[in-house]
Amino acid sequence: MPDKRKSSRVTLGDVAKAAGVSPITVSRALRNPDMVSAELRERVMSFVEQMGYVPDIAAQSLASRRSQLIAVLVPAMTNYVFSEVMNGIEARVRPTDFRLLYANSHFDPCEEARHLKLFLGQRPIGVIIAGVDGPQDNSALLSRMGCPVVQIQEIRETALDMAIGFSHFDAAAAATHHLVECGYRRIALLGGNLGVRGERRLLGYRSELERHGIFDPALVHGSAVFEGVGAGAELFRDLLERVPDVDAVLCQTDDLALGVLFECQRQGRRVPDDIGVCGFNDLEFAQGCVPPLTTVQVPRYDMGYRAADMVIAARSGARPESRVDVGFQIMVRGSTKKRPT
Repeated sequence: MPDKRKSSRVTLGDVAKAAGVSPITVSRALRNPDMVSAELRERVMSFVEQMGYVPDIAAQSLASRRSQLIAVLVPAMTNYVFSEVMNGIEARVRPTDFRLLYANSHFDPCEEARHLKLFLGQRPIGVIIAGVDGPQDNSALLSRMGCPVVQIQEIRETALDMAIGFSHFDAAAAATHHLVECGYRRIALLGGNLGVRGERRLLGYRSELERHGIFDPALVHGSAVFEGVGAGAELFRDLLERVPDVDAVLCQTDDLALGVLFECQRQGRRVPDDIGVCGFNDLEFAQGCVPPLTTVQVPRYDMGYRAADMVIAARSGARPESRVDVGFQIMVRGSTKKRPT
């Protein structure tokens, strides 16, 4: 006959009794480690490991009428920009007993709505979303979640609950200002399908050039279907055919900027002497390409980490800041330089 003691499930109460603490202390050590001392958490986790305790997620959900899920919805999980944000989210959630539920909207507001409806059925303890901007407004679905919602990637004046990000307008204006300060005057904007965030960058770029009296709408070039390195090269070729005197390019992404660098090499155009190139996002390859890419750096990992922390803090009863600006930085490298006057 099998030993019932060995086959029975270890409960949270069993761990508490063995560790000489209350069940609520064990629960806090697992769910909100910041609420207990490091020494106590280490003691509790030691007994959790020794006894093989596994939290009963189903029981917890029934008791609280909430799952232990934090739902994360992004437009493109394979995109380098969002993957770094997700790394930050995972780092914050890892030491807790919360779980992550990912979904991919593919930049489609209808797909975004479908996932939000599925999230409603899962009863998550929080939602982190890099929303899709489009004709279909899904804010009503978000407001029905009944849990903390953190909108990421941009600072919203009218966030439904909480928001963390940066000003795309200010970032593009600062990058354009750098190009102007270097002495470039025929500065183009190259971009693809980036929705409202891309539009805000366009406005920042335009505002800065208008301030200097050098804005030319012919220098704005993009396509709703063009993304990636190959698209950057093709868009740049098209731009040169229309505006051959362009002397600098601000790209909506680093991928596009890398394509511009490759096309300049093919055409024998010197960067940064003939053409200045600036990207956006400061992806890993930006420092390693030739020349190294001047770009806009955004703390994506920190954004994800802090977004998850905002959900967890709100879950524990605290009220975090509702609007957090993580800022940006212009990383000046070899693809731009001060031109002789």
